[in-house]
Amino acid sequence: MKICITGATGFVGSHLYEACLKEGHEALGLARNANKWRHFNLPGEPLKGDLSIESIRSWVQELPSDLTHVVHTAGIVHSFHKEKFFEVNTEATKDLFHALKDRYPKLHFVFISSLAAMGPSLNGAHDESDPLVPTSLYGESKKQAEEFLKNHLPQDWSLTIIRPPMVIGPRDPAVLDIFKMVKRRLVLETGLGGRHKKYSFVCVHDVVGIIMKALHQDHQNLATYFTAHPHQTTFKEIITTISKQMNKSPIILPVPFVAIRTLAHTMAAVNKVKAIDFRLTPDKLHELYPDAWLCSGKRAEDDLNYDYKWDLQETLKLTLEDYQKRQWL
Repeated sequence: MKICITGATGFVGSHLYEACLKEGHEALGLARNANKWRHFNLPGEPLKGDLSIESIRSWVQELPSDLTHVVHTAGIVHSFHKEKFFEVNTEATKDLFHALKDRYPKLHFVFISSLAAMGPSLNGAHDESDPLVPTSLYGESKKQAEEFLKNHLPQDWSLTIIRPPMVIGPRDPAVLDIFKMVKRRLVLETGLGGRHKKYSFVCVHDVVGIIMKALHQDHQNLATYFTAHPHQTTFKEIITTISKQMNKSPIILPVPFVAIRTLAHTMAAVNKVKAIDFRLTPDKLHELYPDAWLCSGKRAEDDLNYDYKWDLQETLKLTLEDYQKRQWL
């Protein structure tokens, strides 16, 4: 297979790029930042470009004429600018689709979406047949991209949509914040019952494993899969597991939502004066409020004959080892 991977220096994309090469495929990794490519010690040279329409039109022409697959992992998950979600996650996906469609009459397009496109869980774990009711702009931007791809899918193309929940693993910059809190022995939980909130999770290596399986499903015109380990977890279990592995005994301090909301909007105001990179944005509040973000990964198990290999303990252990090796902690 000849595979183009957007976001190849991202969390999921970098692991996928390495897995494709390991399996013997010809992989081309799109990278906006060559320094990050070298930082992760990714083999080969990146395909340089970004998701602006001018850049997409340019680098798509550099792809081989016999390209067979595109895995679109690039996107943004947090921003202080509401329009940025739709510019990057929705409109850039449309621009990429059109550029590829003009060049390739046959292609397997894999779109990495998110559980956020469906929204939080109100009545147990979501499955792929549930309606998309996102609560955040991030989720809405992913939903709109999904709907566009499904509504405009060419007859000779295949489309696979992958919706991961919380992804944990080496190189993850998001879960790193939790490890840092444990190291400082003070963990902040969202709201008075934050430790009991329920989550589906998946190790990045299982996400990649499912994507690799899906790449071989060209006979399916359209398929959608959640990727979630069968075990559901809680914030408390995550903290407890990390604490044992780091040999720490942190205090868990509940932070009222009013304080969290105030901080998010304060940082948004600061960002108008000076650009900052802060994960707690007003849009993220919509993902912090719900009590459960759950989905079932059974369809991927059944359709793709995939067994989830990484449980929570092993996933967090692997992640900790990576953080320590990179001196991120």
